[in-house]
Amino acid sequence: MDKLCANETFWDVTQSWQAEQPVFSKCFQNLVLTCLPCLTLWAMATMYLPCVVRRTTSLAGKRGWMFWAKQLSGSMMLILGVISIFLVISHMMESRDGDTPIAQLIAPCARTATMMLVLVVVTMETAKGINSSVVLFIFWLLVVIGDIVQLYCVILQQFQDTSDNLVAAAMFYLTFALDLLQLSLHSFSDKSVTISQDKTPENSSSLPAWLTYCWTNR
Repeated sequence: MDKLCANETFWDVTQSWQAEQPVFSKCFQNLVLTCLPCLTLWAMATMYLPCVVRRTTSLAGKRGWMFWAKQLSGSMMLILGVISIFLVISHMMESRDGDTPIAQLIAPCARTATMMLVLVVVTMETAKGINSSVVLFIFWLLVVIGDIVQLYCVILQQFQDTSDNLVAAAMFYLTFALDLLQLSLHSFSDKSVTISQDKTPENSSSLPAWLTYCWTNR
């Protein structure tokens, strides 16, 4: 853990709970709030993707505006992830004392690899006529929950330390906005995907609609 966090502490009770303005360490944010949702999606994908591949369809899938919105925002996050990786590597090369935590590199790498997986899952689901993804909705919900905690930490750090990296903060704000967009898109079913012959509203509803019984109004 010392190699991952360098001079930082992974978990500090005094800093996280007993302070007037509690905040999580940067190492905790990178390894838990960022990487944990990514690991969750990869774990679910190992069981979910084989089921998607084996799914039989009789019609060709249509790609509506929701599909392209998911792909475009996902591609933008993929680009931001690559930029973050290069920024961290550049900072590590410029740092002579080697005080840059490895966790700062692990987080954008995990995020970037997961964005590629998300793009693949969205494409496969559309091709197989799946108009609502429970797996991706759970993933984006976990991502946004982690982002909200990190948003608080970033804003607090901006007020306490004006010399903090403004570029990294701006990239986080943009990523947070894209995460909210992805969660919003995955909260609704894509009506343009009409492969399945099953017209039951319950089966074609998104997870939020299914949990709140909104499909009964159709």
